[in-house]
Amino acid sequence: MIIRRKVPAGLVKHGTPPFQTPYLPVRDCSFVENPIQVEALQKSYGSLAAVKGIDFDVCAGEVFGLLGPNGAGKTTTVEILEGLRTRSAGRVSVLDCDPEVQTLRLK
Repeated sequence: MIIRRKVPAGLVKHGTPPFQTPYLPVRDCSFVENPIQVEALQKSYGSLAAVKGIDFDVCAGEVFGLLGPNGAGKTTTVEILEGLRTRSAGRVSVLDCDPEVQTLRLK
């Protein structure tokens, strides 16, 4: 399940109630309309398919969450987005970079 919530552009709320602070400015990513784009992402470990062809994109200023049961591929997906794990198939773009190829540029 994917959860989306629109936050005012360039702002993010920090903390959890009752310790929430007002919206604070974050780094400007407005130069990229969709900072995260995933198309037909697949990851297999031998015959086990951990991620089975998911598609999503995250718009600038959007709060995005991946929800699912244990073993659904949430952690694997995030590790692929971070460049910590290679994908078996599909296309991934983070800030217009391929995290598998341009890992240092993303850091």
